[in-house]
Amino acid sequence: EPTRQSPIRQKVPSVESEDGCATPASDLIHTVSFYRKQRTPNSTTTPHTKIIRKTIPSISEEDESENEREKDDIEVKIKNLESELDEQMQRRMQASKALELCESKNEFDGSYERVESERLLLEAHHKYAAANSEMGRLKTEGARRMYASGRKQVLKKSSTKGAISISGISLPLKADFIRMISAMPEQDTIHYFLCLVKYRSQVIATQMLSTNEGISARKNKLLFTNLIKVNELEFDFQIYLEVYGLQTPRERLSHEKKYSIKKEKSMFNLTPLKKLKKQEFRHPGRQNPVNSFNIRKSKFGLVGYTTITIDTLTNKNYRLQKVPARSPLDDRSEG
Repeated sequence: EPTRQSPIRQKVPSVESEDGCATPASDLIHTVSFYRKQRTPNSTTTPHTKIIRKTIPSISEEDESENEREKDDIEVKIKNLESELDEQMQRRMQASKALELCESKNEFDGSYERVESERLLLEAHHKYAAANSEMGRLKTEGARRMYASGRKQVLKKSSTKGAISISGISLPLKADFIRMISAMPEQDTIHYFLCLVKYRSQVIATQMLSTNEGISARKNKLLFTNLIKVNELEFDFQIYLEVYGLQTPRERLSHEKKYSIKKEKSMFNLTPLKKLKKQEFRHPGRQNPVNSFNIRKSKFGLVGYTTITIDTLTNKNYRLQKVPARSPLDDRSEG
């Protein structure tokens, strides 16, 4: 039987490492030439490009429901503003008819009824304009939210609202004007003033004061005692305080003469309607003021304004802008 020989174990050469220690070649994972190529890479090798794709985050159900609530709130506000537009249009028409009637009769020249109609027309005009402007702004915001909803985006809106209260508005009068009315109390003309506080759709009017009886006890200013509260303020709010004035001749006729009321006759015998019919008979070509649909513009004119922001809330005095030179008002307002 032939003798079985065991295989001869070959001697594996060792490789000397950089630190001088000998390492068996069988312990190396790669050959030495492989590591040399890693140290000096081939310039013809194309590097791998890492591509990062931006993904649009999907909105959650909570954010989507928030968008829907915002859109519903906008729709409700727009409907309320449409009702406000109808109401203010009716008031403008009624005030215009009252002014047509006052101008058709000389007895109402400079009368309180005529001034009051001018005041009502001024307020209705500015409330109508403010509601119309706010409705346009809300429609634009609603369109932006519909566009964002289609793109699966969320329009974040601050839910924090503020409110401020304004009271004790006073308008200083010029010293020359004070001296003139002190020397001649029965002036031929009277100046009427009122303030409008405006923020978006909110238009709040103060009382109407005149230089005949509205000057304060200190005899140098008009003092408005109203307490005005402005709500739903954004952080970057701008409140406009506008002052309007009207100059009219002093009313000379008494109440009885103005309405042609005779003591021996009942007031039901001579009503304004019968008087109006008599006037129509004398002037058949003139249109009946009651049936007129002409929307007039108030004769109250802007005589100064100022702006209230979050940066000016600590101010005690505000300077009025664009005060006419012939106005009895000084250009300082206090509040």
